[in-house]
Amino acid sequence: MSDNRIEFWRNEKMDLAIEDVIDIFTNVDGVELVRLSGMTKRFSTISQKVDIPKIAVDNIIRKLNNQNIIDFKYVIKCKHCGEISYVVKYNEEFLIKPKLCDTCSTFYHLDTDSLETIIKKQP
Repeated sequence: MSDNRIEFWRNEKMDLAIEDVIDIFTNVDGVELVRLSGMTKRFSTISQKVDIPKIAVDNIIRKLNNQNIIDFKYVIKCKHCGEISYVVKYNEEFLIKPKLCDTCSTFYHLDTDSLETIIKKQP
């Protein structure tokens, strides 16, 4: 039976990479978005696993968020290049203003294909 989950082995370097993710999301002075591609590069460098897929890093980030270890309410996806970003700070205008993708430098508006609202499970 096929399973889409990505499993990884916990070790000292992997724990350091997870701690780095937590640090970035909890010390966000002046940061509004955290990009998955940047987190994947940092995670690969720290864990010394060059082949770690973005989906694995995304799964780790979402699990940490669901456990209230880190906090974000929205995930946005560029319609042009597919870059995923986690929104850590926002205001009322966030949902209506066009977004500029840091990866492909294209403006886009949020809609049901590019905006995901995160609803955390209650304990």
